[in-house]
Amino acid sequence: FLVIYGLIGSSLRMFQYYHAVNLSQWCWILAEGFTLVGCSYVITLSKPLKELKDTRPTSSLIGPSTLISIFGQEAINIISLSCGIHMLSSQVWYCPFSPDNVDAAKWWLMADNHMATTIFFTVIFQQHTAAWTYSFGSIYRQPIWRNYLLIVFFMVLAVLDMYLLLGEPSAITDQFRISSSTNVVGLPDVPMPMSFRVKYLGIILGNVFGSILFEYFVVLGPVRTYFRNKYHTDMIPMRNTYKPDIEAVKKLRAESQAPLKDVRNALAATNGDFPAAFEWLRKKGIASASKKAGRATAEGLVGVSVAQDGLQAAMVEINSETDFVAMNDKFQALVSNVATAVASSEASGVVTQLPTDQLALVDVDGATVAQKVPELVGVVGENVVAQRAVQFQLEEGTICSYLHNVAAPGLGRAGALVALQYPSKSATPEQVAGVKELGHRLAMHIVAAKPRFLSREVVPEELVEKERAFLADQVKDSGKPAHIVAKMTEGRLGKFFGEITLLEQDHFIEEGNPKVGKFVEEQAKNLGLDVKVAAYERFGVGEGKEEEA
Repeated sequence: FLVIYGLIGSSLRMFQYYHAVNLSQWCWILAEGFTLVGCSYVITLSKPLKELKDTRPTSSLIGPSTLISIFGQEAINIISLSCGIHMLSSQVWYCPFSPDNVDAAKWWLMADNHMATTIFFTVIFQQHTAAWTYSFGSIYRQPIWRNYLLIVFFMVLAVLDMYLLLGEPSAITDQFRISSSTNVVGLPDVPMPMSFRVKYLGIILGNVFGSILFEYFVVLGPVRTYFRNKYHTDMIPMRNTYKPDIEAVKKLRAESQAPLKDVRNALAATNGDFPAAFEWLRKKGIASASKKAGRATAEGLVGVSVAQDGLQAAMVEINSETDFVAMNDKFQALVSNVATAVASSEASGVVTQLPTDQLALVDVDGATVAQKVPELVGVVGENVVAQRAVQFQLEEGTICSYLHNVAAPGLGRAGALVALQYPSKSATPEQVAGVKELGHRLAMHIVAAKPRFLSREVVPEELVEKERAFLADQVKDSGKPAHIVAKMTEGRLGKFFGEITLLEQDHFIEEGNPKVGKFVEEQAKNLGLDVKVAAYERFGVGEGKEEEA
């Protein structure tokens, strides 16, 4: 503020000397006393934000932002002052001032003319505007309207400035030599017409709002953000003493598939907050919204059982402490028997989820799972947990399955069930075989792609809004118009749905990777059937424990 204040004073003197005019003593008191002291004080009352930012500004005062602000503001000021003087000079009533008849010792008399009045008004508004714009601060300072004394002070200045500019001649304006009724230098006593003063107010307001908009949009706004992101940064990261532990690093790396260095930086930047660290990686474009493979820490097996008619099926996950026990015949027999028991039990709908407590009550060969598990623990010497199960049931259609890393028939490290509804009772054997092949390849894709939802219609609204806000935050500083930003946000939201919903994913198994939904429609058309994906489920060893956690 003091730098731009000095530049305003320099341009003031340049125009004064060129036109051989001066400001009255009261003009100097207002500009150099009341304005300078008052503005300098109230600016200092703008408080920093209460919460710390993860970055801090550099200590250098001579940086690109500062220089652009100073030179840009001064350019706007000089242009406005020149426009005001030109408009005054073009008025028919304007009588150019000549200091020839003025005693040089009485320099204050040189203020008694319209040129000095015009220069004074422009400069005083420029000084007040500079104090206002430099109170905006940046991301580190509380908003300007939180500085109550500054607001009150500027309201007083605004009232005084407007009174001097638009008020009728009075004892006060006489002191400032504005619209003076006590002409002392022999010029024609022509008060500055109100119509001119109103027009001149337009130039002043153009100066005011031009300076404010330049500071807000160029120096502190989207223009600065664009060039800073592209060419320069004057931000230094704050030192963070948090050191992520090795387990957190391993888990986040497995989840995000991000480089080790980025994983460490993400955890350090979020103080070990795992969801926030994953979002940090997403913002940097290092991790995607879909959940990644390889994050399982428990051992065990996934078991699948599908009835011969394809209308009932089940999938279970049972965990052990080591892979050695997972390969044990008795452990595998338990997984297989539990899957068969769940598949043959009564279902409550197309899909029935059985968490740990409900799975424990399922009857297996005359005993509950809760009774069978301790028996196996006594044999293998390790803790065994019947983690979860899911049951599928259709009235018409077929349920297909796929297992990855097969350990034995019906057992693997990851598996999927997919329920396809179609008029199976009236279908030909060729059509039934075609639907089963379609379902099998869909299940393979589900195991590989890990969709979180069937379609965008079933994605929870709060998740969609959270992602929309996240994406809008990513593109808001792009400098583009609001309607373009909105389109960019919706476009990226479509990509998000393409990552997490089965029907909008690219089919991993089929040539050309068509969208799953389109592929199902095409295959159904080729088979001459109406085939719909009713439901799906995917289990991976250890993932049930992590979801529970």
